[in-house]
Amino acid sequence: MSGPYSRQSGGDVARLQAENARLKIALASVLAGDGGTGQALHGNGAMFSRTAAPPRTQSRSSLAQRQTVMVAETSEVKRVAGAISGQIRDGSPPTVLATGPGSINQAIKAIAVSRTYLLEDNMDVIAQVVFPEGQHSGKCELHLQKCSPLAEMEESELVVAPQSEYHKVAGAIAGRVRTGEKVCLAAQGKLAVFVAAKSLEAATQYLQSDGFTVKFAPAFVSYTRDSGDTSNKLQISVRASSRRQ
Repeated sequence: MSGPYSRQSGGDVARLQAENARLKIALASVLAGDGGTGQALHGNGAMFSRTAAPPRTQSRSSLAQRQTVMVAETSEVKRVAGAISGQIRDGSPPTVLATGPGSINQAIKAIAVSRTYLLEDNMDVIAQVVFPEGQHSGKCELHLQKCSPLAEMEESELVVAPQSEYHKVAGAIAGRVRTGEKVCLAAQGKLAVFVAAKSLEAATQYLQSDGFTVKFAPAFVSYTRDSGDTSNKLQISVRASSRRQ
């Protein structure tokens, strides 16, 4: 899958595969240690700061005073969603900081809930994911952007499982974006959401030479299990924009 989608050389693919292996080792360490919450994160709320590192595509000066929301694995999704939507209404979309699968899962779920809050005010939010320490790290920044309510689209669905290799998922995303196909990721559980987040950033790297930036809009959707029971999953709509437009 990585060949035609990612347009990477053999050496680049080998590098990404090595990073994927290191990621699995780092992930095992996170799960065996503090659960991905990070020493600075505690309690059920969200912590705020103005010291977030900017994404690699923006200058430090432009984001030096941007407020941040720090999310732990134990953070309550609705409280974080309220903090996010409040900042967006005030005209200052925050950067959401999370470390490890559990925290990133809670953060992306909170963004999904915040979208439902913002619709009451005819607003919406999209996000861009950045792993500032590289793909082998679990430290994540979610940079939010206020927008008008996003229209629903007919999208092809890529199912992301905990064992999915992020660079292959990223290649599939990139291939569809290049052909103009709309795509979304379906993920259930913190490990699958973690892999999805890794895939979104890698897809931006694959599409850099094509002039695309990959952002996303998460939402909860209901589905019926084989047993007949109804459950929820995260559906992450991929919103790719061309920097050349």
